[in-house]
Amino acid sequence: MLVVRGFEGLSATERVSEALRQRTSRAIGGLWGASSGLLLHVLQRQARSAMLVITADDDESQALAGDIAAFRGADCPTPPARVLITELTDLDGQVDPVTRSQRVQTLTALRDEQFLLLCSLAALLQPAPAPRSLRRGRLELRTGAELDPQKLFERAVAAGMTRVPVVLAPGELSLRGDVLDLFPLGAVHPLRLEVFDGCLESIRWFDPAEQRSLRVLDAVELDLATSRAEAEVLDHVLRRDLVVLRHEPLRLEERSLQLMSQGDATDRALQRFRDATAGLPVFQLSSLPGNDIDYRILSAGSAVGSGETDPRGRLATIRGPRGHVRIVCATEDDHTRLAQIFAHQGIDPEQQDISFAVGSLTRGFRIPDAGITVVSNTEFAGVPSKPRVREKTAIPSRALASFFELGPGDIVVHAVHGIARFDGIELVKRGTAAEDHLRLSFRDEVTLLVPASKVHLVQKYVGSGDAAPKLDKLGGKSFAKRKAEVEQALFDMAADLLDVQIRRETLERPPYPSDPLEDEFLDGFPFTDTADQARAWTEIRGDLEGPRPMDRLLCGDVGFGKTEVAMRAAFKVAITGRQVAVLVPTTILAEQHAANFAARFAPHGLTVEVLSRFRKPKDVRRVLADTAAGRVDTLIGTHRLLGEDVRFRDLGLMVVDEEQRFGVRQKEQIKQRRGSVDVLTLSATPIPRTLHASLVGIRDISTLTEPPPGRQDVETRMAFHDASVVQQALQRELQRGGQVFVLHNRVESIEQAAAQIRRLAPQARVVVGHGQMTEREMEAALRTFLHGDADILVCTTIVENGIDLPRANTILIERADRFGLAELHQLRGRVGRSSNQAHCLLLLDRATPISTEARKRLKALEEFSTLGAGFAIAMKDLEIRGAGNLLGPQQSGHIAAVGYEMYCRLMSAAMDRARDGTITAEVQRYEVREVDVDLRLEAFLPEEFVADPKQRLELLREMDGAVDPRGAAAIGGSIADRFGALPGPTQNLLATFLLKHLLLDHGVLGIHLVDGERLVVRHPPGVPLGGAWLDRFRAVRQVEPGKTHLMLPTMPLPRGTGATPEVLGPHVLRLLLESLLGTDPLPMMAEAWDGPTHRRPRGPRP
Repeated sequence: MLVVRGFEGLSATERVSEALRQRTSRAIGGLWGASSGLLLHVLQRQARSAMLVITADDDESQALAGDIAAFRGADCPTPPARVLITELTDLDGQVDPVTRSQRVQTLTALRDEQFLLLCSLAALLQPAPAPRSLRRGRLELRTGAELDPQKLFERAVAAGMTRVPVVLAPGELSLRGDVLDLFPLGAVHPLRLEVFDGCLESIRWFDPAEQRSLRVLDAVELDLATSRAEAEVLDHVLRRDLVVLRHEPLRLEERSLQLMSQGDATDRALQRFRDATAGLPVFQLSSLPGNDIDYRILSAGSAVGSGETDPRGRLATIRGPRGHVRIVCATEDDHTRLAQIFAHQGIDPEQQDISFAVGSLTRGFRIPDAGITVVSNTEFAGVPSKPRVREKTAIPSRALASFFELGPGDIVVHAVHGIARFDGIELVKRGTAAEDHLRLSFRDEVTLLVPASKVHLVQKYVGSGDAAPKLDKLGGKSFAKRKAEVEQALFDMAADLLDVQIRRETLERPPYPSDPLEDEFLDGFPFTDTADQARAWTEIRGDLEGPRPMDRLLCGDVGFGKTEVAMRAAFKVAITGRQVAVLVPTTILAEQHAANFAARFAPHGLTVEVLSRFRKPKDVRRVLADTAAGRVDTLIGTHRLLGEDVRFRDLGLMVVDEEQRFGVRQKEQIKQRRGSVDVLTLSATPIPRTLHASLVGIRDISTLTEPPPGRQDVETRMAFHDASVVQQALQRELQRGGQVFVLHNRVESIEQAAAQIRRLAPQARVVVGHGQMTEREMEAALRTFLHGDADILVCTTIVENGIDLPRANTILIERADRFGLAELHQLRGRVGRSSNQAHCLLLLDRATPISTEARKRLKALEEFSTLGAGFAIAMKDLEIRGAGNLLGPQQSGHIAAVGYEMYCRLMSAAMDRARDGTITAEVQRYEVREVDVDLRLEAFLPEEFVADPKQRLELLREMDGAVDPRGAAAIGGSIADRFGALPGPTQNLLATFLLKHLLLDHGVLGIHLVDGERLVVRHPPGVPLGGAWLDRFRAVRQVEPGKTHLMLPTMPLPRGTGATPEVLGPHVLRLLLESLLGTDPLPMMAEAWDGPTHRRPRGPRP
């Protein structure tokens, strides 16, 4: 409150407050950095009316909202500032459900009489649902009340919601019998309603990613607001006491002209708004002086470039001669780290008049008249502050979730019999018993029915690319032979990796000690670490502080934060006086890395240089001399760094970015460095989890699978090259103030392509870049675009790696059919680096035939557009880039021979033996462990319980994870949560999966109920059946090697029924579970299987 009170006491603030009371329009200037947010917070506290703040774009609105929140106390009585974002459409003109939902949520919240709404000009002028439709859409639901799920479903569809199999995004719903899932617009979580006998039995919020319930509610107000935009935002905000504030009026005027050029509809909407607000007070908020009321607010004197490395010196630089300092930390962890730095330096915040807050701050400021300085923790650390991206509702990926789903016609691998075709799930009945089976067709259309309890033996085949693999002959020897060859190859590879690991164990170097400067450097990261980033840094720091040279692979998809982790490793080495080399595949990437490293390293007195073809010869000679003399701490460059004339005085760390992009000779030079220096290799393709798990302990790997907060998927679409399509895509991005890449990969015609772009977007600033330009021309073009002085870059694939530009969120790729899938994924990764929705348009030539292979590649890129989709894309292209880059290209042939999942299982077995030190010259074969269970049960998933075939197979795979009673209870509970209480046959099926795993642990190969008196058990011939679990049976008789009869005890059968196998089945299942576990697990499991309502299921229990 000290900052707020000091600001309120300024004469300029008193004059603004008086104008607000008098409702007199004023132009206010001299506002610097986050002081606009402070002024808005003060005005909201003083006003008794609603306030509308108009900004140039959504990012400005979000930044202002963060600044306002940084000055609100926990007990602030005024409502928080709300942001109305621009509603986005995809390349087909379809509305993005997340932005539509967020707009509805914001507009619904404007019922508060004293709202503070931040709204970009574009968001303000967009159509919106009418206020009356938002009011009419409200419906109160309460448990115990009557409810017809079908009628509610129809009402939701009428309101514009879309039916889907699984609810993931706002505006979707799914009806499964008596369970209705729906995700209303404006809701934070989707809702699950469960009805029984016409009565609403349960209301639950659920997590769309896990499909598990989060919270049980007694009642809820459901908002089925129509998604139809039939009114204007003005209808929601206009009232007699409204105050309008225009943030940075010069930018707003420029933005108005841009929007008006888009068409008459926007022009008319803007004029209607001006007419409607003509009589209201309007305040202009500007950073420029010369207004009705001017503040004297200065820059905080950021420590950026000040050369100060000591916190006391930075404090003096930021504060000036006197006054209070408020440091706004991005997270509680940042606050804790900064407090530790102060304690280490002997700085007492209370004595030094320093206070802390947690929040987001665009830029700090200093008010000399009030003796107040406000800075972010990154500015205090000497790094320019960056506005934080807004959090966005994460929508789970349908594409990635379905990658290993099976559908009829898909090619599969049976672990014993080989490659086949999956024809669907078939219910096989024998008398009163029934069980789900997977129907597989082998060569010559020979069919095999695989019981559902053996679903683990069947995996989707991935491995042969566009060519369909040959089906194996059922009972043939071809698959067994191929599998043996793969096992031998994996044995050799595991042995080699183990040998490398053993040799590394003999190397030593002095550890890099922990240093408090590292905490200061981490404080300079202007964003919040993802959990993966924090874990990867902990692993790398542990390597560097250990006695042996590091050789670690850091894997993560495009834009997932690998550079920040590598930068921390480089800093840790550089502050000890040793040098760092950063090797990158392209000149552009070298230049951008150099700029980023220098910005972070300069405040700590560390020197960063770059070797690239953009440097003049005399500069190259100077850099080489300084490097050899030890005056360069970090040297960044392409393969030029490997030249014989590049000499380091004391090289400690080499960071290699995308090693697979270098040639054989360069790779050999890198390999020679391993062992003598620490090596950190970065890869932009994630290693699959299954491979990663297999390699832990053999190869040091860190993975980044979590995208930075606020990042969105890149919406991807194919289209024929058409002037109207291109113009629409350009206008969509330019309208929101963004930038566009246009990729034209033919140098001889690139100027004609740029001329066409200029005709389609005459208001845009267009530059051209390609590899045949001179160094000076190329540098000028790229710098113009990077600094925001150009709107569109028409270029070749020079941008595949390197350009990191948050404002560029649309890329158009001409003749996309000429590119490989992995290359397209890298190009698409140039956009989507901010919280804005990014677009990738794959343009095709209508007059040129497109091959089937190219069409499949482009369709795969379109399908796998989610964040972190690099692995799925690589598998689809059959490069298996994670495995190929890590294990060598020869492995891709082995993957094709047996399929990806089988390959991973075989590798896991080889790696396990390597870790245990049990590898011998003779390969130990991967054994397929299975057990046949036939208890004459009804064990299946009824179609009326789970109708979708893919979901049924997915559930069978989940059930196969029931290895113990708790696991079975959790899996059954999850299914009951989503679909309702488990029917009797489904309970039997899940209990059978559990029984199968328990019998495997006792060496049982098969168990069959043959009549009303005995079970026939198969087991290895040389291993007699034994154990306490057999004590429950009347007799145990081995009738031949590998076959034993178990005589059943007297069973408590229902009166009037005979001891037939069909009647006995459920009782025998329970007897076996109780015998193997020593206790009856069914009561505990059944409680979970009834679902959150604990309703009795349909059908008998096992």
